[in-house]
Amino acid sequence: MKKIKRAKMNGETMYENFKNAYDKLSELLKNERNFEAFVLAFSILEDRVNATYFTLFKLHGFKEKSAYIPLWSKVKVLIATNIISVKNAMELKTIADERNNRIHSYFLNDVSFTEEDVKNIVFLIRAID
Repeated sequence: MKKIKRAKMNGETMYENFKNAYDKLSELLKNERNFEAFVLAFSILEDRVNATYFTLFKLHGFKEKSAYIPLWSKVKVLIATNIISVKNAMELKTIADERNNRIHSYFLNDVSFTEEDVKNIVFLIRAID
């Protein structure tokens, strides 16, 4: 699967992509497909963090030295620049850690995902927007 570079998308395409993602998220929750909704919601959250981080760097004329920057490193920059609150950042870290643990344990069938789990992620997405 070829990765589409976000930077090459125009505003209208990005709007449609997000609209479609939120429509899909609503559909998944309605059908109680919480695992898939959780993964999609976290992907949207990661995109918001990435977009905010790279927009900040672009606005200030900075150039990033590495193509890969861990999510938490980006969040720390967003905290330092008062773009994201410490409270929301800590919630994001908790959810990211839970996501890693739960996704990697999913095959053991001892993990469940709830609508509330997804709504917590959506709350953070809106806090970053």
